[in-house]
Amino acid sequence: MKTSRTAAYMALFRAIESAQHPGHRLFNDPFSIYFLHGWLKLAARIARLPLLRQLLIAYIERYWTGAFTAGIARTRFIDDTIAQAAQSDINQVILLGAGYDCRAHRLLLPNVQFVEVDHPCTQQLKKKQIGRFYEKEGNLPIKPVDYVAVDFNDAQLGAIAPAMLQRAYYKTLFVVEELTNYITEAAVNDVLRYIKGFPAGTRVVFTYMDKRVIDNTGAFSGTSKLFRTLARNREQWTFGILPDKLEAYLTARHFKLLYDGGAADYRYAYFGKQKAAAMKGFEYQRIAVAELLPGQ
Repeated sequence: MKTSRTAAYMALFRAIESAQHPGHRLFNDPFSIYFLHGWLKLAARIARLPLLRQLLIAYIERYWTGAFTAGIARTRFIDDTIAQAAQSDINQVILLGAGYDCRAHRLLLPNVQFVEVDHPCTQQLKKKQIGRFYEKEGNLPIKPVDYVAVDFNDAQLGAIAPAMLQRAYYKTLFVVEELTNYITEAAVNDVLRYIKGFPAGTRVVFTYMDKRVIDNTGAFSGTSKLFRTLARNREQWTFGILPDKLEAYLTARHFKLLYDGGAADYRYAYFGKQKAAAMKGFEYQRIAVAELLPGQ
């Protein structure tokens, strides 16, 4: 069964961050280690020792400059976006391409129903490992999650995702993390068309790549080893947007841009000015938040 290597790396990053003291970590994801095997699982275990954790992070930064700090800051940003939405009137969160992230279980939001839409191979393994976590941990309450299996490049989302998700009493936030850069432009447009079927005010938080790094892998520093790793894993980035074109891109599709920032911006938000200034790499990975406009 083919599963995403990139999803496993992100699970490792979350496990490393979760191993920190509760007063210092940006989040806690106790599920993440269940998606790791071999040396990745070993790395997550040694991360519990402060000195070895720092050496491990330094090793990651050497080979994938900025990937770790950007990845964990991005995770916290999206966590906060979901939590803030839940404090308003959002009662449904639909995660498109959820990977191995377990927000549906680790975020304590009892009034929010989570729906995960993902590739069937990734989803099958995820459900198995989530079950193993709860079996080992004992009497923890299991958060019910709805799962919809789909290959975004091979099928139209609207033809597969159940219409019940669009009922009027659902106030929805979509989370699209680490998906748009792995699917085609046609598939990205299909995702946005599907979201347009929801009521005005529906929001989406999504990551995207600065198109310059896809058109020219040397446009940003620290990308050569990263792209070699992607090639070895038979994964490649296929879609990006120029940041100065994003607002017009969304407006043409009936969305209002609420936020757009690169890795430097969200690292600054969570690590502070001094630490963030020393963190380099992955500036081309961006996060945006948009809202569906009325009268579509």
